[in-house]
Amino acid sequence: MIISFPNEKGGAGKSTGCVCLAAAYADAHDKVLVIDTDTNATATRWLVPPATLATKLKPKGGKAPDARFLFTEDPIPTSVNGVDLTRPPILDLIAHVKEVAASGRYDHILIDLPGVRDQGNLKAMMISDLVIVVMAPDEAPYTGAVHAIEDLADLTERSSRKIPCRLLLTNVKLVAAPAGQTAIINAVGAAKLPRFDATLTNRSPYSDIGLTGLPPHAADRSSKTVQTAIAEIDAVVAEIAAMMKPARRAEKVA
Repeated sequence: MIISFPNEKGGAGKSTGCVCLAAAYADAHDKVLVIDTDTNATATRWLVPPATLATKLKPKGGKAPDARFLFTEDPIPTSVNGVDLTRPPILDLIAHVKEVAASGRYDHILIDLPGVRDQGNLKAMMISDLVIVVMAPDEAPYTGAVHAIEDLADLTERSSRKIPCRLLLTNVKLVAAPAGQTAIINAVGAAKLPRFDATLTNRSPYSDIGLTGLPPHAADRSSKTVQTAIAEIDAVVAEIAAMMKPARRAEKVA
């Protein structure tokens, strides 16, 4: 399955959603490839161990390796067992995805798209089996989410291919939730945007990924907070499975 994660606004939670789902699928013994096309290289910084990054980039003068300058279409191992990562030039993304998908090497290909609204993102969404528009409950990510959903709807109206699309709320505060968060979530409901029932809440296991390189499914499960985060992610995975079953049955019939 090819899943793309668009939102033109930074800080929406694309990389968090992408790497968390990647680790969840790998935990279920699936082989997963994360394709990082974001200019900030967030998924690469989180998942590729510094030693591996240094080997790939060969920084000079004692400088720390900068993941933004890593470009590779050869899969490299990450800190999560069962998850590889590539970082192709954005102009080569579509050809790269098609080549990897045709190889049959991976059960899932997850594409962390750049925070822009352009033809490249649209093309990536159109070759996906599922589009997950990740959105923190703030005004800018909400606007970006609306644009992504509208753009995909416009494209699919002209195409015979109907691509499932769902909005995933991240960084949702359960305690002392600000009024702005409530307003944004209400706006999502009023606009009848398709969304997951499950959400990724404001918990330390998500923010810790950047420090440890380990999404919740790969982290120490003795922590109750990690266990709760895993349950949230598993709920998203379950919704995806239920959503994609009818499509797969239809493909077999066709």
